[in-house]
Amino acid sequence: MDISASHSALQAYGLRQQAAAHNVANMNTDGFSPSRVDLEEIQDNGGVRGRVVSSNQVGAETGPAATQPAGDQEQPAEGFESGREPSRTDVVNEFTTMMENETAYSANAAVIRTNQQMTGEVLNLLA
Repeated sequence: MDISASHSALQAYGLRQQAAAHNVANMNTDGFSPSRVDLEEIQDNGGVRGRVVSSNQVGAETGPAATQPAGDQEQPAEGFESGREPSRTDVVNEFTTMMENETAYSANAAVIRTNQQMTGEVLNLLA
């Protein structure tokens, strides 16, 4: 049984967990742009690989604040100085991602553990 797909998934979900933890750790940093990890399938049943994508690569946000007349600008939120943008980290999304990562990591670890147990049993039968 080939466990390379499960091994690559462990690495990819570990990277995804690191990115989510980094985003949560920096959620109170002014101007922080969270990153995410996109998972890509490796050809020929080779598993999965993670690719870090920074949200700085996303286009500038547009909306009502960008088109307001200068006299009607809102005051900055309490605790933020004028001209500073708060972090765009969505804590609910990050914790949901962390729970998904935990489940996927556990499932792939179970595949590897089962493979090791089966190999041990086969060796015991042959001995």
